[in-house]
Amino acid sequence: MYRKPYQKLKPAFISMVLIASTIIVSAQSENASNIKVGGWLKINSVYDFVGIGNESALNISAIPTGDVEKDPVFTMDLYQTRLFFDSNVLTTKYGNIQAYVEVDFYGNNGGELRMRHAYVKMGNWTLGQAWSAVCNLEAWPNITDFDGPATGAWVRQAVLRYKMDLGNKHRLALALEAPFGDYDRFLPTDSLLTTTNQNMPDFLIRYTKDWTNLHFQATSIFRQLSYRSLTEREITYGYGGVVSLVHNSPRWKFITQGIAGVGISRYLVSFQGGGWDAAPKPDGSLDPIPVIGGYASAQYYWNSTKTLSSTAVVGLFKIENRVRTDFYDYSGEYYSANLYYQPIPALMLGAEYIRGHINDENNKTGMADRVQLSLEYSF
Repeated sequence: MYRKPYQKLKPAFISMVLIASTIIVSAQSENASNIKVGGWLKINSVYDFVGIGNESALNISAIPTGDVEKDPVFTMDLYQTRLFFDSNVLTTKYGNIQAYVEVDFYGNNGGELRMRHAYVKMGNWTLGQAWSAVCNLEAWPNITDFDGPATGAWVRQAVLRYKMDLGNKHRLALALEAPFGDYDRFLPTDSLLTTTNQNMPDFLIRYTKDWTNLHFQATSIFRQLSYRSLTEREITYGYGGVVSLVHNSPRWKFITQGIAGVGISRYLVSFQGGGWDAAPKPDGSLDPIPVIGGYASAQYYWNSTKTLSSTAVVGLFKIENRVRTDFYDYSGEYYSANLYYQPIPALMLGAEYIRGHINDENNKTGMADRVQLSLEYSF
């Protein structure tokens, strides 16, 4: 998965200093405060039959294509171990104010702190780095693959979000989120265009509705993509949506998520930072690339205490080439199946088989599979 520089050690350290300052101020105030520090230790081991480099997740875009000699690799690490700091202050004027920081150890490609979350919530407002409004944590299947299903929409970035309770379990949220011009994959083949700074945030609207055993969420995305031609700065637009549905029963949990649009490939977890949002046209303009993706999962509890469960996931994606005659559509599938055992509430053991397949823009195919084992202890 693509990791942005601001997610590494220095921002994480600064964020922890800020949260510590918040805690100190809160403790000295007359308002009731609650401070929690926790996390989990996670040992993760992977045997990859092909030998792709991303140990934490089966990133579909990293699967080699063509005539590739397999080079199996076994890895083991504790980079997914997490720490969080959660400060809640109940004020008479503003209600509850929450400051939250969470880090793991994927900084600098593993072994150093990396900021996952660092945000403040006050009333209906959220400001900081958090899950994007496209994400639905209820729709995250119980799997060991670190990024979740590789064909799903999972993004953490800087957000300014306002949520509204519409009553009768209807909720609405409006968000401005950090923009990234993720469209440089095909620029080396066209000298007429270059990247430039993005000067407008992505705009997202999220609707959520809950029933007794059913959860629904839909998010629309609208974004501006700025680029520079030979003569001037120009813009084009990306738009689309993400829909997810979750159904719970005593023994089963069914999840489905779908994403579709143009110029929004960066919201797919396997394609962030890959330059898939747009491609240059022959006339010198930039064309947002259409994308569809999604997954479906089914989780079954083997016993009434829900300490033993299995989850199966099937996903797919397609990035359409409608501009370049020298490239094909980019498509693929994702599959996984696992067994989880939770002997005590704090301990989780998992074993999972994962498989991915792609057909790349050069019409070459690739396949990768792996077995992943994990042990997670919460504290």
